[in-house]
Amino acid sequence: MKVKYKYLIVIILLILGAVGFIYSVFGTPLGENTRLEKVIQGMSVFVALLMAVIALAIADPRKRQVNVGIELFVDKESEENYLKDKMSKNLCQDYQNFDSTVKSYRVQFEMVNTSGFALMKPIFTFRLPCERKHPKKTEHKSGSLQTGDEPSYTSSGFNSNIYNSQVELRILEFADTTILTNSILPVWNDRDKIVLWVRMALNDLQLKPFYVTVYVNCENANGLIKKIKVAPRELLVVTA
Repeated sequence: MKVKYKYLIVIILLILGAVGFIYSVFGTPLGENTRLEKVIQGMSVFVALLMAVIALAIADPRKRQVNVGIELFVDKESEENYLKDKMSKNLCQDYQNFDSTVKSYRVQFEMVNTSGFALMKPIFTFRLPCERKHPKKTEHKSGSLQTGDEPSYTSSGFNSNIYNSQVELRILEFADTTILTNSILPVWNDRDKIVLWVRMALNDLQLKPFYVTVYVNCENANGLIKKIKVAPRELLVVTA
């Protein structure tokens, strides 16, 4: 069992205080019996305090730490294309730094549990830059018809296999970031691998790198935060 540092500090201070008390008593000009009585009385207090702190430390153990190895890949075969002339004007403004054809790919996060123990009910969270959303096709109500003049794409978002379980799925939208979070496994055993992917638009004109923050939390350990660099120029390179 791992003890929290605050309890270790208090225990050490109590021991040092007890030693200092003994030296101070024997350094006073009192009789032997009087000194011994004072030492016994004082030590009983220190022992009571020490036992109370130890009991608290046992009842409030320090959690273990989550450790996860993360490797990044792009599935080039998952490429999807979106023509700007098929987008609404407002949506087209979001992709002004892209070529005439916006391309999206599945960005895969291959994760291995390296904690040394199983994680109970792990929660995976991605903090994503909104500028990497991909265009989404316009959804129409049942029975309505889409004319040739209507744009095919009027909104954007992130597709992901983190959506596979809807029970605890959360999607939070902010001004410049989107947060996807879900608990998709009851237990994640040590050394097991899981691959989560998020579809993102990558082919902006500068191919500039950006960052995705990954959070892994669970019930039986302290969580992990990792900032992952996504470099489209490196990930999309075509090998011979």
